[in-house]
Amino acid sequence: MLFGYFVLALLPILWLIVAMSVIKMQAWTAALTAMVIAFVEAMVFWHASFLSATTSVAEGVVMALWPIVLVIIAAIFVYNMTVHTGAMDVIKSQLTSVSNDRRVLAILIAWCFGGFMEGMAGYGTAIAIPASMMFALGFNPVEAILMCLVGARCHGGVPRADPPGRGLYDHLSVRHRHHRGRRAQGPQGHGAHHPDCRCVVLSAGVHRRKVHGTDPARHRGRGRL
Repeated sequence: MLFGYFVLALLPILWLIVAMSVIKMQAWTAALTAMVIAFVEAMVFWHASFLSATTSVAEGVVMALWPIVLVIIAAIFVYNMTVHTGAMDVIKSQLTSVSNDRRVLAILIAWCFGGFMEGMAGYGTAIAIPASMMFALGFNPVEAILMCLVGARCHGGVPRADPPGRGLYDHLSVRHRHHRGRRAQGPQGHGAHHPDCRCVVLSAGVHRRKVHGTDPARHRGRGRL
């Protein structure tokens, strides 16, 4: 039963792979079809309500357009600008002047330049742009993509530039979770579980005291938990 649900959850991804690699379907058509498959599965097999499934689709579309597509468009714009101005030819000539060894070029482009693209944009640009450069230098397309995929996983922890408004969104999300947790605790037990509270054991007994903005190490001599 669980394996069947696993296959059903994997079906939209499998459809994307087959549609774009075997059927040669356009990306936006395959993506819309995968969205319809996931929508039908959510309502039929997981018994999701129509409102819940619709809002999930809307959230996915908004999240795809705002952080991902925005950053990819900016990265492609920068890449096209470097190609138009001739700076990309300078980069290619500098990379090829280092060594004629294909292994060294693969490390420089897939790992080093790919790491730069991951830190600047992310969201697949560290694979698409270096792979196109390697293909222009004579690498096999499949080998170039595989090397860039491996390189992207190696430097996947590199911080990337966030889109505008991302910091405000994260800040509001943290505040929302914090206030929701306070409401769930209720009026009792609030002081015991609040992150600003410290339990200090004194010689006269056990007292609960609130400590604001202080280092717990400064109170280490007054008692221990």
